[in-house]
Amino acid sequence: MIGLVRLVVTLFVFGFVFTPNVLWAKGGFSYEATFETDSNVYNVKDKRKDDIDNPSAAEKISGRYDDMESSDDRVMTQTFTFSSSGKGSDGGKVYFNGGLKYDFYFSNTEYSYATMFMDLSKKTSSGNTFGLDLKYSPDRFKKNYIAGAPSAGDPDNVQSDERVYEQGVVSDLKALLYFKTEMSKEVDMLFGLGYLTKAYDEPFSGRDRDGFFVPVEVGYKVNKDFSLGFNYEFESVTNDVHKEFVLIEEDVYGVDINGDGGFGGAGQLSIAEVDVDRSYESHTFGLSGSVKIQKNMRLKVGYEIMDKSYSSDEEYNEGHKDRNDERKTTYVKLTYNDFGVGIKRVSQDADKGSDLTGADSTSYDKELFWVSYGWKF
Repeated sequence: MIGLVRLVVTLFVFGFVFTPNVLWAKGGFSYEATFETDSNVYNVKDKRKDDIDNPSAAEKISGRYDDMESSDDRVMTQTFTFSSSGKGSDGGKVYFNGGLKYDFYFSNTEYSYATMFMDLSKKTSSGNTFGLDLKYSPDRFKKNYIAGAPSAGDPDNVQSDERVYEQGVVSDLKALLYFKTEMSKEVDMLFGLGYLTKAYDEPFSGRDRDGFFVPVEVGYKVNKDFSLGFNYEFESVTNDVHKEFVLIEEDVYGVDINGDGGFGGAGQLSIAEVDVDRSYESHTFGLSGSVKIQKNMRLKVGYEIMDKSYSSDEEYNEGHKDRNDERKTTYVKLTYNDFGVGIKRVSQDADKGSDLTGADSTSYDKELFWVSYGWKF
């Protein structure tokens, strides 16, 4: 709800600034359908993938994998877009693109979600472009998180069937103000400043976070058939320190962390409510190349590497304290007219953290393959 209010207010203010009479200009609709296979929907290690596909009796009792039907899936994405353009008050052109995207997961139906999007830009008479890009995804199920202590049993030796899990549902909003300019006939650049927020439903509101991101993109047209692209993005996200239930080995610390008067022995997991901080900064670098193979056919190849550092200094925040992640993404995409096909591989290496310690994601690998086709009306 908070994200939706922010979205409406932002649109309202932006409308006055850009005087988008484009909304009353002649426009058109388009539709794109994409079929994709995802080898690792929840971005988990291979061991955890096996647990999702074949949960134990204890895990079924705890609800750990409720509504998580399969570690891999087929996804049908349908995108409906309305596009229009018209003259602005200064003689430049105003462009509007907005619509709805829906990702439907055939096995993990609870994981399906919708995204509302809008891009409103104004190209000045000098050729520069100013724009606002918005994306909002409400009430998206992510996975199940530990929600509290067991009602029975030993809190210093919590068994799998004694753990309590509940759905983690989040609403995402991203807003980006950007500026595009042509440095020369061969080089164009984009600079942006964006805001993002994640708002979780109870009982996980402590996971809420806000932040900003700064993207920079450079395109270089080598010749009429070949071009190169470079992109960089800095992201800084703040998560207020909050209490959260985690499973932790008290024996490692030699401290009665949960304060129950007992003490977990070696290899035993105690459940405790500890201070957690998910704040982080990340840097993403990317390089891509696009070549024209024949008329209306292009091949694009790209590589990205992201480095994410968490800033938590909370003593028992095992999932994020002194943690650094590195994620590498490689992709290949072929387009011909309105048809596209592609493949992507993602590999993340996290030096610590697990879903038991409350970490959002850990080390994982995944492959995605997709085909798409679009229609204009």
